[in-house]
Amino acid sequence: MRILLTFIFSCFFPTCVFSQFAFTVIGDVAKKSNYDIIFFTYSNGINTIQDSIQIKNNKFSIKGSIDAPTVITLYNNSELIDDGQSAIGFFIEPSYTTYITINPQNMLNSEIFGGTTQKEYELMQKRLSSLNFKEITNQLNHFSSEKEKTTNSIELSFISSKIDSLSYEYKKLKLESVQIRIEFIRENPSSYVSANALQNILKQSEGLQIIDRIQSLYNNLNEKIKNSTVGTQIKQELQYFYGSKVGAYAPDFSLIDQNGEILKLSSLKGKFVLLDFWASWCAPCIEEFPHLKTIYKNNSDNLEIIGISRDENTEKWKNAIQKYELGLWKQLSLKENENTELEKQYFVNAIPVKVLINSDGIIIGKWRGGGAENMRELENLLKQIKNE
Repeated sequence: MRILLTFIFSCFFPTCVFSQFAFTVIGDVAKKSNYDIIFFTYSNGINTIQDSIQIKNNKFSIKGSIDAPTVITLYNNSELIDDGQSAIGFFIEPSYTTYITINPQNMLNSEIFGGTTQKEYELMQKRLSSLNFKEITNQLNHFSSEKEKTTNSIELSFISSKIDSLSYEYKKLKLESVQIRIEFIRENPSSYVSANALQNILKQSEGLQIIDRIQSLYNNLNEKIKNSTVGTQIKQELQYFYGSKVGAYAPDFSLIDQNGEILKLSSLKGKFVLLDFWASWCAPCIEEFPHLKTIYKNNSDNLEIIGISRDENTEKWKNAIQKYELGLWKQLSLKENENTELEKQYFVNAIPVKVLINSDGIIIGKWRGGGAENMRELENLLKQIKNE
């Protein structure tokens, strides 16, 4: 039985009209599988569609409408969790039927028979397959698990050094993967795969280090690709990035805080302000709270901190504030300010993210991701300001 499938043939931009065309995915599941339902998600150019389809006699068929080639992801669980084996993504195309034979033991090993865009995607994936992410990820997970169980200081020191070494290798692989994608984009400016890859790079911390290169790659895309849904999204995301980078005036906002009062950023002008994008389920965010408390204590005469939570559950957000004693500074919830585009304005794709704004309202520091290095940079910048 199908559930929750809605298509809206309209456009948020008054001057644009996207034509929708039917697509079909025909699937076959190995007989040894105990799957009853396949869950899937994709964008039709306007909305993100999340739905499911029942498997009958080890077969299923997904039908819908899209305006351009796009990625559909199939999952074997209703939580849409990808543990490296429980999901597979591939390109579907308008007016085209894609065939897939699912491997129930590991969905990544499924066979896909798609159109031109899927073949281009497979070419890029073949280039990326030389990077051994799986082995390093498995080792990182192993040593992280061992670290939680170890109390011996010598063993703990050894495990920590292994984690640091593996993390360094993982970062190197990510940089290599970015370079492979960049080369593909440069060679294929007329491919929707290139636009999709460029958007993914833009959302990674590695991509932000080469933002001018990303802008150049976008400029060189085929006009049809630039005018597509994903192309217009990239253009807007680049605008959000440049509007919230170090040196730009911080986008103002007026939102309701945890006490039901209006919190306006511009009203804090004259003080330094640190925006902390976090959530109660974000382990790296939680790990940084003790450091933030120290920073706040040492700079409370001239620093305001605003915690901005991604929590969908308001009670969990409020409980986390109490549990970690975060009421020391101002807190607000994106869920309770549903119409805000704050994350877009500050180009926040993943958390934690911290943004430091000076007394004139100018962004002077921005950090993506957790880790001691980011916190040290923040502390050193505040010390430097204090000593000026």
